[in-house]
Amino acid sequence: MSLDSIANLQTMTLSLGTSAALIEQAGEEDIVLACNDAFLVMAGAMTRLPLEGPVPLSSVLPQNVADKFHRELDQVFDTRTPREFEHHFESDGAALWWRVSLHPIGDWQTPRALVTAIDITDSVVIADDKRRHDARFELVVERAHDGIITVNDQGRIVMYNEAAETLFGWKKAEVLGQSIEMLIPAREHGEHSRHLHRFSQSPIRSRKMNPQDQPFGVDKHGREFPIDASISKIVNEGQLEFVAVLRDVEERMRLVDLLTHQATTDFLTGVPNRREFTDVGRNVFEASNGELSVLMLDVDHFKRINDNYGHTVGDQVLAAVGRTGVATMRHRDLFARLGGEEFAALLPDTNAEQAIAVAERLRVIFETGDFDCEAVGDHPIRFTVSIGVASRSSVDQSILDLLKRADIALYRAKAEGRNRVALYVEPPGDTEPRAFPTDLQS
Repeated sequence: MSLDSIANLQTMTLSLGTSAALIEQAGEEDIVLACNDAFLVMAGAMTRLPLEGPVPLSSVLPQNVADKFHRELDQVFDTRTPREFEHHFESDGAALWWRVSLHPIGDWQTPRALVTAIDITDSVVIADDKRRHDARFELVVERAHDGIITVNDQGRIVMYNEAAETLFGWKKAEVLGQSIEMLIPAREHGEHSRHLHRFSQSPIRSRKMNPQDQPFGVDKHGREFPIDASISKIVNEGQLEFVAVLRDVEERMRLVDLLTHQATTDFLTGVPNRREFTDVGRNVFEASNGELSVLMLDVDHFKRINDNYGHTVGDQVLAAVGRTGVATMRHRDLFARLGGEEFAALLPDTNAEQAIAVAERLRVIFETGDFDCEAVGDHPIRFTVSIGVASRSSVDQSILDLLKRADIALYRAKAEGRNRVALYVEPPGDTEPRAFPTDLQS
């Protein structure tokens, strides 16, 4: 490798917006030709001072870290293939995790490797928190290599490493000299060109792509996938170039989706939980002044079911209520479990008379046993429900006011004998609120 090539790699290493170092094998020792401060931070280096020329790796890093790097680098130099490992150390009482990638570069008369590292502490913390809070789910762990791609000021690819080959499916010979747009969804071509131009005029030398404007890559087969990207500017032989460090974050986004689902879904029944009902109800209530009704449903004598058959059977009953409620609702309705044996339904564009019809249909299904539920021995589990109904009125200030009035109606339905539907009726004058059973009993 020529001196100019080494200088170019040193420039790129020092300018990357991530931890990076250029390391050369010299006999039994590994020599650091160049590295940035992020590399010293990542490795827990004994000094943070600028390096005065090439220095032995063991003179920069703590002995245990240097030994680990030596072992991994030996594998890279022996096999001429990239390697990846996770590096962990304590700093000021905090546990830090890094994913380190080693990439062979240049000819093998003088073996060299480009070392890059990404801080994965946040991902590890998310995974640990998830494990502590929900043992029923296995965590998704990111294992993707980091891709490094360099483009010139015309947007043509001039460097493309093996990790990028794995990421995008294209071989190096297929992409060198081609437009970077071949790796970007067509809908983003215009914005990407404008972003690259703005970045070239900016005094900022490196930056991480804004996660709110989630960037996507597209592979050889046309599959789009979300990426985590940082981009840096370098001047190579007088020419402006852009270096991108990329990671596939599809698994991370799946984990976020999973956590979001768990936060809004009742774990036992699979229907939306109280938080989701309240959030959706608030949005529906505030979006329109139109007709809106709420049902409150309670399983009659649920304690007897638990006492007579056990809590496992009680859970089966709650799951059956959830399935049946969802199946009975219209596509625009929301059926949720509020807690215990209590459920609620949000019925947009529905007046009191229509809501009573929905509630009565649901009540009859449970009374007649016309739904799927586990059996105890040879006999199906039989139970009934009581339902309170309330419709939006001029006094309601929020969805919680409407829910409260449906709860009052439910209380009256149970007080009047259970297995019935009760409609909340506005009290005359200053008398106490009342709820009356409907005449739609079967």
